[in-house]
Amino acid sequence: MSEWVERPLAELAAIRISNVDKKSLPNEQAVRLCNYMDVYAGTYLDDGVEYMEATATVREIGNFALQAGDVVITKDSESPDDIGIPALIETTSGGLVCGYHLAMLRPDRKKVDPLFLLKQIETDSVRRFYSKRAAGSTRYALATGTIAATPIKVPPIEDQAIIARILRALDTQIEATEGLIAKQERVRAGLMQDLFTRGVDEHGQLRPPRHQAPHLYHQTELGWLPVGWEVIQLQNVADVQRGRFGARPRNDPRFYGGEFPFIQTGDVSNASGRRILAHSQTLNRLGLATSRMFPAGAIAVTIAANIGDAAMLSYPMCAPDSVVGVVPFQMTDSYFLQLAIGSKKVWLERRAPQTAQKNINLEDLRPLKIEYPGSEERLEIAKIIAKATSSVEKLEIELGKLRLKKTGLMQDLLTGKVSVAPLLESLPA
Repeated sequence: MSEWVERPLAELAAIRISNVDKKSLPNEQAVRLCNYMDVYAGTYLDDGVEYMEATATVREIGNFALQAGDVVITKDSESPDDIGIPALIETTSGGLVCGYHLAMLRPDRKKVDPLFLLKQIETDSVRRFYSKRAAGSTRYALATGTIAATPIKVPPIEDQAIIARILRALDTQIEATEGLIAKQERVRAGLMQDLFTRGVDEHGQLRPPRHQAPHLYHQTELGWLPVGWEVIQLQNVADVQRGRFGARPRNDPRFYGGEFPFIQTGDVSNASGRRILAHSQTLNRLGLATSRMFPAGAIAVTIAANIGDAAMLSYPMCAPDSVVGVVPFQMTDSYFLQLAIGSKKVWLERRAPQTAQKNINLEDLRPLKIEYPGSEERLEIAKIIAKATSSVEKLEIELGKLRLKKTGLMQDLLTGKVSVAPLLESLPA
């Protein structure tokens, strides 16, 4: 750590605050504009980004033309905790200009590696520095002086380059895993659509579509479905009951802190259509007496705020009146019914009155019409989706490990706690 020094950003990079707006005006030159959302949404920016087309004056282009190695940060935000978000211009073919609400940093490469600088600005210490100094009431901004004073810890330039390569390689792994997850989610969504319109045959294979085998389908009130499928109401295959929490005031600590899990709409939504594996609160016996507990295998469905999110309970849980519990008459149907309810989310959202607080009620859920094949086919459909979901979950676990590794490495490598020398062998050639 003795070779590390802390310097203000102004000693390491030229800082320019852009005033280039999004307008296209005659007598100005056409440019590609790097906007706030480009920076906010992407850590590494290259020519693959679809930048906005705009115009700028010759002077603006001279002052704010971006080049590879520049770091751009957001200087304005609606929250002081979400400001100073950086992105690195990795490549550009020219004609790219830094837009309004952004600060452009051009590193002195003899003093600081551009990628290393990006990673330093991403650290918690810099995030806290910006959060404490962001000025405003409803909209916050970083003053030029604040950006200039940003404390940046730097080791020798050679070590910076090594650290940057290590962290960039890890980011590449994270990006690739995120891409695989997105691809698998698309595959799963397409599979869901096929399974709930075509189903599977006795061999566990998707039936051919109706235009290829019309004799395998019949017309129903939900459209064309495989022969043998019914359209039923949810209340015919499950007990549908609204959760309850009658404690007043709702935040009275006398009702909380016991042994009974208590979930909210956020717990259901965060499960992303899978199992609810954790709860946000617990109730004691006094709280339990004012609530309703649903058994493991029940399906929790949100009916307020987030409408129509559905997830299965992994263990008995209490729920408030913003959540409905669906208890299948045959518990082997739980996962299939969860999928069926989840597939109706858009329809349920449309049922909600267009008010500030959207909500639906039991009269919307109990008669909900769902596609209902035979028992063996229901189990097979659930099995296929469960396998696809498992593939996504494995990738998400891997992504979590990579992000945890990144957090640890950033804490170690960007503070000098760990020497870079032993890490040289891990670098790709």
